[in-house]
Amino acid sequence: MKGQTILVISGKNSLKIKKNPLIPAAEGRVSKVDTALRYFPGHSAETASRYLRRAIHDDPLIREELAATGVRKRVHYYTSAQIAVLDTFFA
Repeated sequence: MKGQTILVISGKNSLKIKKNPLIPAAEGRVSKVDTALRYFPGHSAETASRYLRRAIHDDPLIREELAATGVRKRVHYYTSAQIAVLDTFFA
């Protein structure tokens, strides 16, 4: 996994730019809210997110497929692999 570039200020006038491997790069990921709005258009972000969470929770097959891709509860985005799984069920 690539790290995001972060800016490190050290000293009075020196500036360093480096990659932080603990922060995943934004490439290939979509926020869970944007994903929910994609599958439940016409609803508020909160309602669409709730509908998506319920649909995932209520279907053990979706949960199993997402678990295989490494989905985590407290992460606020889905990877492209997780979006592909969701597309098979909702698109």
